[in-house]
Formats: sequence, structure tokens, C-alpha cells
Amino acid sequence: MNEGISSVMVDTVKIFNQFEKFEKDYHVFDLKYGETFYWHLIRSWLYRSILKDDREYDDLSKKKGNALQVCRKIAISAISSLINIKQFPLKKNHCDIMFSSSWNFRLVNGKNTDIFVDYLELDKKYKVKTFEYNDSKHISFRRDISSCFIDLKMMFNYLEFSVKKRIIKRDCLPELDNIIGSMNSVLGVNTNVAQVKNRVRYSVCVYSSYYRSIKKYLAAIHPKAVIMTNAYGLRHFATIRAAKELRIKTIELQHGQIGRYHIDYNFADPIGSGRYCPDYLFTFGEYWSDTCSSPSSLKKIAVGYRYIEFIKESQKGILRDPKAVVFYSMKRNDFADFALRFAELDKGQNYKIIFKYHPVECGKADYSQLRGKDIIVIDQPTEVHDFLTRYEHHVSVGSTVLYEGAMRDVSIYVWNISGKESADDLIQSGCARLVKNEHDLLEQIAKPSEYKDIKIKEKLLTSNANDNINNALRKILNEEG
Repeated sequence: MNEGISSVMVDTVKIFNQFEKFEKDYHVFDLKYGETFYWHLIRSWLYRSILKDDREYDDLSKKKGNALQVCRKIAISAISSLINIKQFPLKKNHCDIMFSSSWNFRLVNGKNTDIFVDYLELDKKYKVKTFEYNDSKHISFRRDISSCFIDLKMMFNYLEFSVKKRIIKRDCLPELDNIIGSMNSVLGVNTNVAQVKNRVRYSVCVYSSYYRSIKKYLAAIHPKAVIMTNAYGLRHFATIRAAKELRIKTIELQHGQIGRYHIDYNFADPIGSGRYCPDYLFTFGEYWSDTCSSPSSLKKIAVGYRYIEFIKESQKGILRDPKAVVFYSMKRNDFADFALRFAELDKGQNYKIIFKYHPVECGKADYSQLRGKDIIVIDQPTEVHDFLTRYEHHVSVGSTVLYEGAMRDVSIYVWNISGKESADDLIQSGCARLVKNEHDLLEQIAKPSEYKDIKIKEKLLTSNANDNINNALRKILNEEG
């Protein structure tokens, strides 16, 4: 699609700032296809394609394996529909709060657990239901309300779109010819306009199908608030729009790092960009309130992170191995090579070296250069906090695990390459140490940590998450005063 930019050499800060300024200068959030404002629907995909970020999307628009993926999703949705027929009529699912879940499950103590929902203890006066989105791998068995019927309808809508509208006419979305041309000039890339148009058509098709269906769901069960664990993506954009039109509050629970250079949380246009943003963002702590340029309509409330509180309580007393170093993959070969060079430098004499795949790489990526070396390769989904509990030294570039590590008081190291800017605050405060190469890392590990600003640790995580969330909900739902 795109003659993007090498992820090793690119100045991501410069590209991000240029992209954000371009969006503001060209008023792209006002672009419409039919009745849908579409730029917000494609911006994350477009920006990451510029950076050659090959992360996996639950995306039907890719040509490779397209028919197989559609058929698989239809089959899964059909099976789930039969299993979940009990959810009808929808009115019986009336509730005060609806959790909109997008499969944030981890294996905790041998049990498949939604780490953002299952540890919350909301006030018992609230009637709570969970609405579960299916994807191409999972079938909804355990939730009160499943998206299976929406998914099934969306699949057939997409098939119709795919058959009838595969080829985009030259006169379709003419404004994008100039917009993408200008973007290519500003950023120095060569993005294919026709493929951007295809993406717009695909995104609007999926989004519109979900919007029509989820609005019927919400109108039937009519909760006072919808809580979601990430507010970006076509499904949640549709949910947010439908909820706002029905005067239902929308709340996002922070699920990871939301720093200055996270494309889904930063906008130079504070008004137009707010159409698909929730009303509230519940953050892990006060630190996160000022880390990004959010739409002016988004209100942030520091509530804490109940799952980390649980982990700290349940794993108290476990001693960390001071001779273990964990490398957390950032989906790039150069980082795997960095881990390999460190292992070859150490020669298995001083440290147990572990390389953990990124969750989206499990079963897909193959860092063959690490096989047969003095490295333990973890290529299956594994709970990251087990590593933070049991091992002392942790290395990455821009992963959320760096901040979770700071919350857990482990030793953190950031490799000094493109992407490290997302950890700048941790580095400057002394919570993390910047390393130039494998020799520097080996030297730094031998030195004790020196925190320059301990206050940042206190601000990263607010305590008493359940109490804070219940207090915030009472105020949001106008139940106080």
C-alpha cells in the first residue's frame, strides 16, 4: 500500500507531529462519506501503515485470506447465535451499567479472566450486564449479551459490499486525491490513494452496520452508562455514537499506556476529533491526565487499576530472581537481535535471559535467530505480571510493560532507538534507565537504581480503585446531591 518509513531509522516524534499538524491544517475530521464522518475511522490504520507497523487488525479488508476469514467469522457468529439465543427478548436485559468487552482475557491462576472487568466490585445497587464482542477466534459463551447477531448481520453486509463494490470508481471520494496527495508531500511518503479509498468504504460499511444494530440493542436495554476497555476501533466508535444519541454516558477504562505519541489518544483538532470519543476516561492515576492531547469533550478521572492491586496482594512475598533479564518483544527483528547480542555477550554465565513475544505475535512470528541459543523464548500467551513478580530486570522500547513495571518497583531498561520517546518520563525521573547497546545494558544491570523523582511513581497508580470507580459513577449518574 505504502512506501512507508523504516521503523529503525524514522524520527517517530517528527512524523507524529507532522501527521497531527496535517490533520488540523486540512480539517480532515470534517470529511464525510454519505452521512458518516470517516477520518476518525481510518486514521489509526493510516498512521500505522505510514510507519510500516504490521500489527494485526480484526480486519476483513485484506485480500490475503479474505474469503477464508469471512467464512470463519460467519461460522463462529452462527454458532454463537445459537448458543446465545437465550438473550432474547432484549428488554429482559435492561440494566444500569453495560460493560462492552473486547476480549481482554488473561490466564490468572489457571482461569481465563477479564482483567479489567472481573476484579471490579461495583455497588450492588447497580444492575450490571456484559456485552461481548466476538472476533475471528473466540465464541461468546460466558457473557449476558453477545454481539453474535450483530456480527452475523455485519458479515453478510460485508459480503454484499465485497461483491458489488470491490472496485472503487475514480470519481468516488474525490477529496481524498488532494488530501492524500498533500499528506504524502508533507510527510515524504507515497501512500496509495485508491487503497485509502477502499479502506474508507470498508470502514464505513462495518461501522454503519454495527451502529444500526448496536443502537437497537442499547435502546432495548437502555443502560445509564456503557463502560468499555478501549474506546477506539470501528465497533466502539459505533457504540459511542449510538450511546450519545440515546443520552447514555460512555466511559473508557484505561487499559495500557496512553502517552503523547499514542495515535488513538492524541488530536490537534480538539473539537472535530471528539465525535467518536467517550464522555469519560477512567485512568490508572493522576499522571495520565496530562500525557496526551485529547478532545476537549473528554473528561479524565484518576481511579486506579484494580487488577494490579489484586496482583500485589496475591503475589506478596514472592522473591524476584536478580539474575534474570526479560526482553519484551516490540514486533521488530532488531530488538530480537539486541536480545541475542546480549545473550552472546553474557554467554550464559551471569543471567537467565528470557525473550517474551508480543501478544499479537504468538503463533505468527518466528524469531528463528533466538532458537538454540542461551535464551528462553516465550512464544505463547503468558501473563506479563508473572514475569514482573518473579524477575528483577525488564527490557523494552515503548511497551506498556515499562509503566506496569514502574508500578511494581522492578528494574526497567529502555533501548535507545526509535520508539523510546514514549518512556521519556520514566527515563527522566529515574524509574527507567536508557541503554545504548548490549554492553551498556550489562553494565547498567550491575548498578543500583537511583530515582530522581519518586513522585511520578505515586502518580502512576491511584489506590483503592473499586471505591474510586463507585464514587465516580455516582457523580456521573447524578446520584449525589
